[in-house]
Amino acid sequence: MRRREFLQAAGVVAVGGTVFSANALGKHFDAQPEHVTLAYEPSTLDRYRPELVMPAAAEEKLIGLYGWVARSAERETSVAVYWASYSHQDGWLGNLDSHYGDHEPVYVFFDDEGEVQQVIASIYHWIAGRVPGTEIALVDGTHPQLRVIEPWHQYTAAGQPGEFFDVDDLGTVFDSWLDNGLEASLAPGAVTNPWTMRSRPDWWRRGTVGISINATLVDTMMAVGVGNVGSLSEQ
Repeated sequence: MRRREFLQAAGVVAVGGTVFSANALGKHFDAQPEHVTLAYEPSTLDRYRPELVMPAAAEEKLIGLYGWVARSAERETSVAVYWASYSHQDGWLGNLDSHYGDHEPVYVFFDDEGEVQQVIASIYHWIAGRVPGTEIALVDGTHPQLRVIEPWHQYTAAGQPGEFFDVDDLGTVFDSWLDNGLEASLAPGAVTNPWTMRSRPDWWRRGTVGISINATLVDTMMAVGVGNVGSLSEQ
């Protein structure tokens, strides 16, 4: 029995030095292929962390920036996975886009030479925006330069200098995020097998028939022009 299988059978799942409850993380780590490793690598995460133009209102709500690095011998890239966590989101439509706790992703795909190949980030309520590394402003060649859009905290190309935030271990908070409601919304594998986001339209979880009420609502909001949709291409 592999170590991961043993831990799951025992009711826990381990990533790096962090142990999680299997109930919260089961489907997410079931979606992690055996050839994929997830680890907190501070130097790598510092090298690729985004430079963020953060409005004062957003920074007041920011709890922290968290990350881990996904690697696989079967992939041509590795992924620096970042999630910003906020205390709450105050939207325009009441309960439809306002809630406690908000989490917004940025993924940086880099090759064996260290070159950024692609950046994927939330540009509108977990809708995935994608841009090749050659078409986004990269500070020092590795840091995507992004602006946080208030009040929803999604991203768009910044076009101006921002600031860097310390990156803490995603493995220390992922369990509690799922337990506090993210489990019902987040697609299994979207964080533990981040290469899936190269083709997924968003981070929303689908039901058994492949439908997400949240994704459908967000698509409708975007279609009728509610709020600002980001763009990752250099402006």
